Amino acid sequence: MTITVTARKLLWGRSGSRCAYPSCRTELAHTSDLTGSSVILGEEAHIVARSEDGPRGKEPFEGDRDSYENLILMCPTHHTLIDSVEEDYPAASLSQMKTDQETWVQESLGLDRERLAIELRWAKIVDQFGAQIDLGRWDRTIGSLAYEVEPILSEALVSQLRDLCHWIQVRPWPPGNETVRDSLVGLARVLTDLLDRFMLDAEPINYGESAGRLRYPRWYRIDEWNPELYSRLLQDYKDARRLVDELVYEATRHLNWLMDAVRQCVDAEYREDDGYVYLIADGSVDGDRTLVPRFGDTDVTDGRPYKGLREFLLPVICGTPAPTQTRSRYRWGQGFESPYRLSVSKCWPKGSSTPLRETSIARSIAPFGP
Repeated sequence: MTITVTARKLLWGRSGSRCAYPSCRTELAHTSDLTGSSVILGEEAHIVARSEDGPRGKEPFEGDRDSYENLILMCPTHHTLIDSVEEDYPAASLSQMKTDQETWVQESLGLDRERLAIELRWAKIVDQFGAQIDLGRWDRTIGSLAYEVEPILSEALVSQLRDLCHWIQVRPWPPGNETVRDSLVGLARVLTDLLDRFMLDAEPINYGESAGRLRYPRWYRIDEWNPELYSRLLQDYKDARRLVDELVYEATRHLNWLMDAVRQCVDAEYREDDGYVYLIADGSVDGDRTLVPRFGDTDVTDGRPYKGLREFLLPVICGTPAPTQTRSRYRWGQGFESPYRLSVSKCWPKGSSTPLRETSIARSIAPFGP
């Protein structure tokens, strides 16, 4: 288990961001007047250690040892003190120290309960989001859509992500923290389109240990050789897979945007040990590479970098194509190491601005309007 955002917010809020040691009560967070950057000095100490081998670890405690009830806020000096001479600081005395500290904060400093209530609502949203998505396996689940030849997702995962999108879409948002809200809403939009795109061509697996899973097949393969048909289906397949790839990257960017927003607005230590969500790129001869897709500052200025699938495919025509030449459409964005590209290629007939064929991508966005 880990300390939840809600538990951390309760601990820091009710303690007034001060050390609970009676003779100390030092402020444990400092914000620079010049840069606005924050420095965190406090440490979230366990009253009863996580493990029995730790300080006071053998003392009885029912429930989650990372819960708010088992935490006390300390400066580094007094955290070291209570854990070094634990016989002088049993669990009962630390619990009383914490209670006394919170009473002192309420009576002497005043606790802005309305503000704390709003902060707790945001913390609860962040915790509930984390409970509904396995970010630690993102590269092996959703990320596999971008690099597996025939990627497979479980029906349970698809259902879980659909439920997550619904949960986001119906959320009553507390005041403030617009960036957290925008990143979550944007993620729901991208995931919805990604799952719709995947399900358009996915086929169920109904045998063996793979039952209950969905495979994205290589649907360009044909039983009887027909060069023209094969070429058309292969191009359609490449276009469709390219779109899936780009939506995976876009969803990952939204997740990392969300993490930055939560660290800035809700919890400065959110997923600090786990880091950003990443994807694995097949480097073939050079080996696999870890990619961390993120938005640039200019990509999120309006709070809505993803405005829907149709605008995601909005073309920026590069150059003037010759008659019957393949015309490539690109959408540029900001990645972690380099810009990314969405290329949707179509063959245009001579003397016409109308595509020669309708790709599966065009079919997939048809419900969004004419």
